[in-house]
Amino acid sequence: MKIIHSLLLCLALLLCACSEQKETSVADTVYKKAETLYNNGDYDQAFTLFYEAYQGYTAEEKDRDAAYSLVFLAIIQTEKGDFLGSNENLSNALKLSGKDKTLLTSVYNQFAINHNLLQNQNEAVYWYGKALALTEDEFYQLNIRNNMAVAYLKMEQYAKAESLLKDIVDQPAIKDSVAFRNRVADNYAYSRFLARQDPGAESEMLAVMESRKSNNVMYGLSSSLSHLSDFYRTSDPHKAYEYAAEMYGNSRETGNADDQLKALGKMIDLQEGAQETPLFEAYRKLNDSLNNARNRSRHHFTSVIYEAEKNKADLLSTRNEIFTQRLVIFAMTIAVVLAVALFLKWRRQQAYKNELAVRDTQLKYSKKVHDVVANGLYHTMVEIQNAENINRQKVLNRIEQLYEESRDIARDDLDTIEKQDFSERLYEMLDSYSSDQQRVLILGNTPEIWGGLRTEAQTEIFYVLRELMVNMKKHSEAKIASIRFEQDSHALNIKYSDTGKGMNDGINIKKSGLLNMENRIVKLGGTITFDRNPSGGLATEILIPKN
Repeated sequence: MKIIHSLLLCLALLLCACSEQKETSVADTVYKKAETLYNNGDYDQAFTLFYEAYQGYTAEEKDRDAAYSLVFLAIIQTEKGDFLGSNENLSNALKLSGKDKTLLTSVYNQFAINHNLLQNQNEAVYWYGKALALTEDEFYQLNIRNNMAVAYLKMEQYAKAESLLKDIVDQPAIKDSVAFRNRVADNYAYSRFLARQDPGAESEMLAVMESRKSNNVMYGLSSSLSHLSDFYRTSDPHKAYEYAAEMYGNSRETGNADDQLKALGKMIDLQEGAQETPLFEAYRKLNDSLNNARNRSRHHFTSVIYEAEKNKADLLSTRNEIFTQRLVIFAMTIAVVLAVALFLKWRRQQAYKNELAVRDTQLKYSKKVHDVVANGLYHTMVEIQNAENINRQKVLNRIEQLYEESRDIARDDLDTIEKQDFSERLYEMLDSYSSDQQRVLILGNTPEIWGGLRTEAQTEIFYVLRELMVNMKKHSEAKIASIRFEQDSHALNIKYSDTGKGMNDGINIKKSGLLNMENRIVKLGGTITFDRNPSGGLATEILIPKN
């Protein structure tokens, strides 16, 4: 499935709208430089100048031009995977758009593209509909309707998508564009296959693939190969794998990391045996690389906005020094009042905690014995069991560490993390449970994802995950277990799944060591859920707020 990229519609609309004559200002000059950089693919510098133009237009009270700058900022953020930041800029642009149809169409269409990429298809269809209602150009209307059909396919409303694409494919307006005609024809054939297993869809998808190859349309070719892989998935898995592999090679040539991940996912689903591990490793590395690149882009965008706003604030502070001083005094007064209130609250809390200290001591030490000694000893047993050659010194060091921890088990600082990068220490622990019989796949464990968590929280998570690993090793009989780490601006999400026996009911969970895991996560203000894996085994999700 392929949507019309934001550049094809929004950029054309923006350039059309900005073509009218007007008196050139400083903001106009900056805006034109930003356009040039953008067209040359220098998105980072273009973002900086578009934000400078936005500030200039805001100061000149040119709301319409400021809105166009914001739309360009949103398009760049979408290109770099910062969909939430893009939506925020689009919301601000919407407030400045007034009744400008061209501008509103651009904003609505970009909102729809973002929601489509975020897998919010209902929202995407809603915004595509708003953009369609304002668009008068027939070709742009057909583009938007194609995008709506793709959203319906993702929602599994295949018949509705087929009907919409059937109307588009017969329109004379698409005949002059080979690329658009192929895109619609490919989506139409794919929708017929999904809607009613139409055998005629095969020849049409193959014809589109050959047309794209002959016209060297590499980006669209990945879409054809993806659809053909899905078509043969059941009837001819070998051929389906070949098309997925070809899609992977094509997307590497185009540099499209998202298509590479999609192709690797198809290959992993279709391949069994010895080649699975390299595919998983390639998927993990690519996914981590893509996440790191997107995180760097988000950091850059945030830094640009922060620096621009800081400079603006510094300028205003020089003009309003007296007001700022009064504001500081007021803020300090509020801070003192809050500090006194918090101190009194803290004293009450401390008194309550002291009353509970005696009752909590036994439970605290029992939990430490379980986490530090029992699970630590079992972890050492697993490392010895999985090691091809036993390193005597390493085993002695591990036993010595257990000795030191068990000897000092009553110390309050027992749970402190070693002076080693937490992501490395966590990876070593999780990876030690991998063997020829059981594979542990670790996705998204980067140093950046742990940067916002306190050391105490990292420790709690370490023991929770080790409890999961011990449970997997001792009870699940799983062949494969996977742990994925994800984060957004609000929370850290850890998803665990395996292919083992799973659990019969919630009573089993409460009677096991997993109750200790739940207590730890609740202590952090988070949640942990245990469920059956749809493909068999256990599925666990941990959600921990950043604050």
